[in-house]
Formats: sequence, structure tokens, C-alpha cells
Amino acid sequence: MPLEGWGSKTLQRLAKDIEGAFPNLTGFSFRNLKSMRQLAESYPQGIWETAVSQIPWGHNIVLSFAFVGRQYPLDVGGKDFSIDLLFYYVILHCYVVIKLKTHEFVPRDTGQMSFYLSAVDDLIRQSDDKRVSLN
Repeated sequence: MPLEGWGSKTLQRLAKDIEGAFPNLTGFSFRNLKSMRQLAESYPQGIWETAVSQIPWGHNIVLSFAFVGRQYPLDVGGKDFSIDLLFYYVILHCYVVIKLKTHEFVPRDTGQMSFYLSAVDDLIRQSDDKRVSLN
């Protein structure tokens, strides 16, 4: 099979292939795949290695997070919501929900985060995954 270059619509075909093989899986659209490629090209040495190297004690940890999605969509009671960042912590078998805020913490933020954690527990978490909690 001949090697194909980027001009041959490889990412468009890959997006369609993933959608066909995994119809319930989201986050692998052409646009997202293009963004993933740009991110990988921006950090040829690896993004996790770069992040860990900035932490003074980073050599003592191993990051085992899988990126699930950005603006991950949730349908709760017929209404649309989205989680800013959703990761899966492979070692502990649990989801990690990140809600980005541009303001100082206020108590209502805890309620909003509890809502997202409950939604992940109810809609995404599998029976062998640990429950998501607010610690």
C-alpha cells in the first residue's frame, strides 16, 4: 500500500472510519483530529513529559490519565450541559472532571461541580469504575 501524505484527506477518512466503527464514541471529528495533530506537532517530546518536567517533584510521579474530551456533552433531563475537561484516571479506574473558572471560588461552584460529578456517575461511569467524588 503506498504511503499517503496529508493532502490525501487522511484525517477526514479516519474521522469517518472511527465514527462508523464506534458510533457512540464522540470527540473524533475531523476538526478534533486536526487539533490533536496540531497539539502533537507542538510538543514533539510529548505533552505529559513537558508538564511533569515543570513540577519540581515530577520525577516521582507517573501520570496515567486518558483524555476523554473537551466540552464533553451531557444530556441531563433533556437539557444540554458540557464538562470543560474530562479525563479517565487509568490507575484508579475513575473519571476526573475539570471545570474551568475565570472568577474566584464562590460556594455555588461546589454545587455546580457536584451536579457534573453526579451526571458522570449516572451517565458515563461503568459498574467496575469507582464513583466520582468531590474531595
